[in-house]
Amino acid sequence: MAYKLLCPFITELQAAEKPIATPESDGPPPLLHWMAKNGRKENERDPVNIARRQIFLGLGSIHTTASAANHAILDLCAHPEVVEPLRQEIAEVMNGNDHLEKQDLAKLWRLDSFLSESQRMNPPFLTSFHRLALTPITLSDGSHLPRGIFIAIPSASILFDPSITPKPHTFDAFRNYRKRQEPGQATRHQYAMVDKDHMHFGHGKHACPGRALAANKLKLILARFLMEYDIRYPEGKGRPKNLMISEFVIGDMYAKVLVRRRRRKGR
Repeated sequence: MAYKLLCPFITELQAAEKPIATPESDGPPPLLHWMAKNGRKENERDPVNIARRQIFLGLGSIHTTASAANHAILDLCAHPEVVEPLRQEIAEVMNGNDHLEKQDLAKLWRLDSFLSESQRMNPPFLTSFHRLALTPITLSDGSHLPRGIFIAIPSASILFDPSITPKPHTFDAFRNYRKRQEPGQATRHQYAMVDKDHMHFGHGKHACPGRALAANKLKLILARFLMEYDIRYPEGKGRPKNLMISEFVIGDMYAKVLVRRRRRKGR
């Protein structure tokens, strides 16, 4: 179905002399337009291959964000003590408005820290930074990688290394919030940031280009849930164990939570 929908549009894009008008016409052209117009080799210009890349990009951006939201909601239910501090922060940032503006999202330090801890405890993958050695490589420590070998970084294990994260198996929602309170650290330790100790979004020039967008979407989702609903597990239930599919860490898709719209003042 995806090919049936995408391929005719890609062919139309390739034939058009000028960019086709879209809701994003005032800004940079969407990635699909770029791929349709800039393929150098014949297989790069093939509509089926372009559609396949678009589907893969959708999987990488939609599934991972939805999974992170799922984990965050399960963690909110498992740690009800963080709900009121998060609500207080959101209310202060909203400052009487009925919605959050983009510039407000960067001010949600506690919510950003909560999301960081949720992802640390529930990383999307056990490994990351997958690479294929195209030529023989000798690393600076003398390790030799022959041509054709696949390598990956144990990113999940790094997140639970006690020499990096004290009490790594304890869920500490405001761990990064406290770190940002220290002198010179206000712009560090954020959900969308990457470094050698936090590689869930990759690292270096190939780090996920959409991580800031994902962070903003998750903050909007969580802020809406927190301000408009009470959520908890059914009586006697707690956070279910994650599901493992190969190296992928999936929140239990069959978990049940109770959701109730909050009563607002004056109603």
